[in-house]
Amino acid sequence: MTRRTSVVAALLTVTAVTAGCTGLTYDSEDVTRIHAPQNDGANASVRTMHLRNAFLLAGERDLALYAILVNDGNRSDILERVTAGQGVRVRLPTPVDVPAKRLVGAEGPIATVTGVTGSRWVPMTFTLKRAGEMRVMVPIKERTGLYATLSPSAPGSPTPAPAPTSPAPSAPGGATPPTRTP
Repeated sequence: MTRRTSVVAALLTVTAVTAGCTGLTYDSEDVTRIHAPQNDGANASVRTMHLRNAFLLAGERDLALYAILVNDGNRSDILERVTAGQGVRVRLPTPVDVPAKRLVGAEGPIATVTGVTGSRWVPMTFTLKRAGEMRVMVPIKERTGLYATLSPSAPGSPTPAPAPTSPAPSAPGGATPPTRTP
């Protein structure tokens, strides 16, 4: 075997061996796959509460805040307020009850935001009564493509989604996020 053939054979062997280490195989216990949400919005977790796919939808004057709150705990929690940077006002119609083992926010925006200028991201803090604070950078999405048909304003307090009746592939802690949200 020539030196060149040996080098090529060695490279092919190394490539074949390392291919198994690149995540090309499926492992149901791989926590990075289980806990890494696949969406364009902001995501955070604190204790048993999870914020998923939070984004602001551009409107005429106000921005609609979309967010899914997942309670993985055995006790309900309450989203008491959402705050943002200097000069930005967030109007949460009422505190949002997040029952144990449920999710809320799938049916539409949870709040209305005003005062955002010249930015594509807004620093926001979601404050829950029991779990505490989740600080995230929330992106602003234009009303085009997948976002074109979404409501541009928050009509009222979100209601909890019904408890799942059968096991399904799950997000952190067993709650199944809706597939409707972008």
